[in-house]
Amino acid sequence: MHQIPQALLHLFRQAVNPEQINNAESKLLDWLLTNDVRELGCYGLAADRVRPELMPSIANAIAKSNVHTVDFSGNLLGAYGPQTAANLTGEHSKVHTVGFHGNHLGAYGPQTAANLTGEHSKVHTVDFSKNILGAYGPQTVANLTGEHSKVHTVDFSRNILYAHGPQTAANLTGEHSKVHTVNFSGNSLGAYGPQIAANLTGEHSKVCTVDFSGNLLGAYGPQTATNLTSEHSKVHTVNFSVNDLGAYGPQTAANLTGEHSKVHTVDFYDNDLGACGSQMATNLAGRYAKIIKAKGVELTQEQFRNNSINLFLSHQGKKLNTLEACCAKTGYQELLSSTPKKSLPQNIVRIHALAPYLAKTLLCHYGELTHKDIVSNKTDEVMEGYVQKAANALK
Repeated sequence: MHQIPQALLHLFRQAVNPEQINNAESKLLDWLLTNDVRELGCYGLAADRVRPELMPSIANAIAKSNVHTVDFSGNLLGAYGPQTAANLTGEHSKVHTVGFHGNHLGAYGPQTAANLTGEHSKVHTVDFSKNILGAYGPQTVANLTGEHSKVHTVDFSRNILYAHGPQTAANLTGEHSKVHTVNFSGNSLGAYGPQIAANLTGEHSKVCTVDFSGNLLGAYGPQTATNLTSEHSKVHTVNFSVNDLGAYGPQTAANLTGEHSKVHTVDFYDNDLGACGSQMATNLAGRYAKIIKAKGVELTQEQFRNNSINLFLSHQGKKLNTLEACCAKTGYQELLSSTPKKSLPQNIVRIHALAPYLAKTLLCHYGELTHKDIVSNKTDEVMEGYVQKAANALK
């Protein structure tokens, strides 16, 4: 990520009238275009004695350049946040990723959000972390997810949301919202966790990745997990690290893997689990479990394989959750004994011709079909490639 040269920052520091400001802005634009800058770090300029009121001028130059990613973190924007946002998203702007971390936006959060998502805006990723939004959180989110908004990834960590968390979550999943990734870490949500989870997973929600780390969930962990995996939920990735779960860890894990759950990736790091660790692993590998990535809890190879099969079958619309059940359903029980991994290539052509999804299940069982293949919908592509390779080897 490029940084603005000190010589140009000096022009802004010395600018005290419109003519000097325009000159500094023009010089910055020349530099951005000459160097074809695409990613620009403007963080901490305030500490470099560039006054907050000059940030809109810097944003104006950026919007006329080829920059698509800009970080304005730590600039004490405050009242200048809205105009900075407006200038970043003009008709010809290419900016799609914006960092406004630590800018004391507070009451200016809602208007800043509105200006980031105007009709011509291309912004899809926004970092609003550590901005003391609090009571302004709900309206800020509502403005980020309006009719013209393209925002799909939002960082609202460390914003003192507390009791304003539930409404903030509800506004993230409105009719026009495209948000699928949310960071609510470090908001001390505690007792508000379950309601926030419920509001994030309503019928119209598109949210699939949620960071709940550092929220003192403790005893509220199990219900939060239950609400994250309701019937309409699309959530597949959850971060529950640093939440003082302790003895509540096993039940939280169990509730993350219910019949309707789509969760395949979890993080339980630093939860003082102690002796609960083994029970956590067991609960993360229940009948319907699809967990194949678990930080802070170690799954056995068998648990991983069974979960992988569950994940694959859920993507295929099947409810069978073991390799044995798949074989029994299709009448190929003998495959369990006649198809060790070394003979899989010889048998896969016949199996694929007779029972395609069973062939994929076997590939999943033996690790030939990966988590990445499954969630990126490449199972057919991988299957066809494996079958072709096996067929060629038999010639």
